[in-house]
Amino acid sequence: LGFPLTHPNNGWLNLVGSNTRTGVVIPNSSVFEREDLFSFSFWIKMDKLTDAQDIISKYDNDNTTSREWVVRYDTDNSGTIRFTDSGGNHDLTAATVDDGNWNYVVIVLNGTTSKIHWYNSSGVLSSSSNFTLATTTTGATPITIGGIWDNSDAQLREEASDANFEGSIDEVMYYAKALSPTEITKNYNHGKSKHS
Repeated sequence: LGFPLTHPNNGWLNLVGSNTRTGVVIPNSSVFEREDLFSFSFWIKMDKLTDAQDIISKYDNDNTTSREWVVRYDTDNSGTIRFTDSGGNHDLTAATVDDGNWNYVVIVLNGTTSKIHWYNSSGVLSSSSNFTLATTTTGATPITIGGIWDNSDAQLREEASDANFEGSIDEVMYYAKALSPTEITKNYNHGKSKHS
């Protein structure tokens, strides 16, 4: 089992996006200080696909030495799920991203075989090419859901245009291991009835 970052049985987070500081801040813990071999997953339902939006991160907008990683929906390449670390951007071009429908995303961080996996609302799985995890995730930056941390204000960053997530996020799970394809499929099947 993973460590849930949102409560799996109490509905889901509904976030309104720009001009707000809505989201979840999870204080840093040694549980999250991993240099390799960890995974996280979440269900998302996006209200719009016109702006780039931060989904989950361990990233300090104010301090370049604490920018560990961020997962976002990016509008490049007609829609991309992007994992960014100190090694750059790693994309899963996801033309099947559905706004208004639930999608399941899994990020597996495992050295040189790190990958992004995406189930769209029709149950079609797409996976990125392997990429190398460049981040050492041992900083004190909290994990944030729905936005990015701004250490100068000690709260989520407020964005006037894009970046903050607009839609619903559910069942964010953190695993101190690299999930196998079998485990990813099992977790997707477990959650799909709630997110149909």
